[in-house]
Amino acid sequence: MSRNGILAYGGVGSKAEASRLLWFDRGGKQIGEVGERGGSNVYTAPRLSPDGKKLAVSVGDPARGATDIWVYDLGSGTRIRLTFDPSINSQPIWSPDGSEIVFFSNRLSSFPQMYRKASNGAGKDELLLNSHGQDRPDDWSPDGKYIMYEPNSSVNTLWLLPLFGERKPLVFIGGEAGNFPAQGKFSPDGKWLAHAEYGQGRLELYLTPFPSSAGKWQVSADGGQYPRWRGDGKELFFLAQNDAILMAVDVDLNGSAPRIGIPKKLFDVHPVSSPSNPQASPYDVAEDGQRFLVDSMEHVSPPQPINVVINWEAQLKK
Repeated sequence: MSRNGILAYGGVGSKAEASRLLWFDRGGKQIGEVGERGGSNVYTAPRLSPDGKKLAVSVGDPARGATDIWVYDLGSGTRIRLTFDPSINSQPIWSPDGSEIVFFSNRLSSFPQMYRKASNGAGKDELLLNSHGQDRPDDWSPDGKYIMYEPNSSVNTLWLLPLFGERKPLVFIGGEAGNFPAQGKFSPDGKWLAHAEYGQGRLELYLTPFPSSAGKWQVSADGGQYPRWRGDGKELFFLAQNDAILMAVDVDLNGSAPRIGIPKKLFDVHPVSSPSNPQASPYDVAEDGQRFLVDSMEHVSPPQPINVVINWEAQLKK
């Protein structure tokens, strides 16, 4: 309502956008789709299983104000619901053998905690870590021994949660001198970690050896985030930070120092739905590096008009 008594209002219950999970080839041509079309579902953080036959993804329901993790069988199209708590459950990470999924949930407090559950839905959710910070899983090491996670979204460091012994978390890369690492992704052989790092006003992509963390090699030149590996470890994919262009770069990891090629553009992944958390990648890549599953926007209804009413008080009297 304006100060001079003019009333403006929009359409009630209007819905402008949902999201779709679309397959693209390396040239950006749409070649398939996963999940249901239409409706109000909002997909976040799609993650393909190690064998490429299943997909774990967080599905948001705006009507409930909650998200749950679902697992899709890409062959049959069937799906199972993995989480049932009325909270935010997101960022699923597969175990190397595909039998388990780690995810975060804020069911205990406003800060997310890490949980684990069998990927076939059996059993209960197991609380893995509640550090009273923002524990968001990034990746599971190929040998199954560690979970890489981020405990805080404002001053990021990359931590490891051992799944053996006393399971005492330890810092792998600390945010020093204004550089804040995030979005860790293990190479297929487990000897390297690709990660984004914020410094000098933008994110860039780097490679760091694992488990020593002795050394750092820059991959991107003009901003980079959300790293993903080809199955043989010879190619690395990422999104350019500002324009959401999917990039690819050849890497040779045989040796004490990686040999990194020149990043090349594949295609523009816009429009992409905004993840509910900044660490969640809006895409994933098939093992052969030829197909990409992208969380994409869909307009499900036209924008509603703005209505303006003059002298509305007189209508109330009537």
